[in-house]
Amino acid sequence: MPSDELRSKDGLGFFRDASLSLSIAILILLGTLITVLGLLLIPVSRGGMIPFSP
Repeated sequence: MPSDELRSKDGLGFFRDASLSLSIAILILLGTLITVLGLLLIPVSRGGMIPFSP
């Protein structure tokens, strides 16, 4: 078995080829970001637990 095939199977997960297309990966990233920002707005709107503006 050539060494290139061994490296691709045993390498770190970040350096292997992804099975998702770029557009789907960007949509997942943006969806996660918007969800986190939306969850952060809940304490802002409920009594100012997180201050928005001084």
